[in-house]
Amino acid sequence: MAFFLKELGEMTGVEFYQLARLRTAVFVVEQACAYQEIDAIDAQAHLEKFYGQYGFKTITRPFYEDGILHVGMKKEASTATL
Repeated sequence: MAFFLKELGEMTGVEFYQLARLRTAVFVVEQACAYQEIDAIDAQAHLEKFYGQYGFKTITRPFYEDGILHVGMKKEASTATL
């Protein structure tokens, strides 16, 4: 299996669709939680450390959405090349 790192603007429509479909399967279907999935803020509080190891920083206080504790997180765009 090969992994590639791409910015959103570098993805084809098919690549973006495949990623969005996978995210929906994981975050909506498997968690049985119907909510707007692609909103650029979705981080469940219990995954805060997991996302933190990839450079995401918590930018909000914990809050409840659909009965699940969340935190807002953000990652600055990287200028490094691989």
